[in-house]
Amino acid sequence: MRFILLLSLPLLLFLGNSGRVFAQASPERMAFDSLLQLAETYPDDSIVRKSWLLHRAGLMADAEYDLVAAIEVTQRALELRLRQEPELSMEVILSAYNIGAYLSEQGEYRAGMQYYDMVLNRAPNRKEGVTYYQIARNHARMGAFSAAENAFARAAKLPPFQDDPYALGLLKKELGLLHLDKNTAAGGRAAIPPLEEAYALQREAWSEDYPTDYEQMKCFLYLGWANTEAGNYEKALACLQSAQQLAYALEVDN
Repeated sequence: MRFILLLSLPLLLFLGNSGRVFAQASPERMAFDSLLQLAETYPDDSIVRKSWLLHRAGLMADAEYDLVAAIEVTQRALELRLRQEPELSMEVILSAYNIGAYLSEQGEYRAGMQYYDMVLNRAPNRKEGVTYYQIARNHARMGAFSAAENAFARAAKLPPFQDDPYALGLLKKELGLLHLDKNTAAGGRAAIPPLEEAYALQREAWSEDYPTDYEQMKCFLYLGWANTEAGNYEKALACLQSAQQLAYALEVDN
């Protein structure tokens, strides 16, 4: 009897722990597991169905912050879709873009840009503008400021930035941050015009259904930083006070 109890104890602990893990699994993790399990029931020649399931599983893994799994399953989806690209051209673009995004989230900026290049090599397409935007951000993170600025300029001429004040305002804010990351007085001066434009665009985009007060607050905050770097201290203080007023209105504590 004692032997049975000792033998059963690890099993009981395993079952208990497994129950807790399952109980704590997020909806995204359970969706990932279900999509992957279903994908494995299809042979590789069921390209449309299997690649769709794998691509969706990648989205669920990303939502769960499991970038390794997201890259792995989306890479499998891309490989399948490339076999049938004439019929799945947009699906190839979407999978390539997502892998680029997942790699970039991991800090693998150069590897991510290889997949972004796959999107641009298939232009024109509806992901072209956001791909240039992401390439610009990757260049900025690597300190390639001139390349980043050029990529932002190309993105600004394409949808969704071309015809959406809110989206263009986000792009201009990122351009301002690009200059601020130089940590120089010249960088501060260069950041002011795009940040002022970002603020004006967010005001233009404001509506009761989609208020942009939080984005306006951030613009003022970054303008305070930019003017400080540039030596415009009174202007910097005025911008920071405007940011603080919006923060109080939004009940933002930090």
